[in-house]
Amino acid sequence: MSAMLKSRPREVVERTEARINGLMASLASRSPVARERARAALVGIGKPAVPLLVPLLSDRVAHVRWEAAKALCDIADPTAACALAEALEDREPDVRWVAGAALIALGRHGLETVLATLLRRAKSPTFREGARHVCRALAWRRRLRPILLPVLGALRTSEPELVVPLAAYRALLKLYDLDS
Repeated sequence: MSAMLKSRPREVVERTEARINGLMASLASRSPVARERARAALVGIGKPAVPLLVPLLSDRVAHVRWEAAKALCDIADPTAACALAEALEDREPDVRWVAGAALIALGRHGLETVLATLLRRAKSPTFREGARHVCRALAWRRRLRPILLPVLGALRTSEPELVVPLAAYRALLKLYDLDS
């Protein structure tokens, strides 16, 4: 009897992994209904699905990337923040927008990742556009507004690639000061 009890958790894990793998495959379906159902089921599974969704953000098929970003948005697990920040430079605007929405859903975790990535990616107009989307949405939060207004101002300058990294760095320092 105890051997049966010990094997049950492994069976549950294997069934869950098999289910997740099947759902992941369904995200590539031609049927929007099948994709939506698979995404909803993955969101229902939650955090265990995140490590399998993250690699799909760089899939060659745009709707797979979009579905992965949307699922990650709904799950809102901070472990996906770096991959979502990278997706702000996706070649498809819809994927970039959903990745931004996912970073917004992560709140401060998403913001910290975007600001840190701005230090390295300030030369990318596409990344700056995504960062602006995230910062504008989060600037409505009372405590973040004074921190983000200088970053948003730097993003609007004529040479943002020069001034944005310093503004992002200062914003990160102020964010960390909120914790002290």
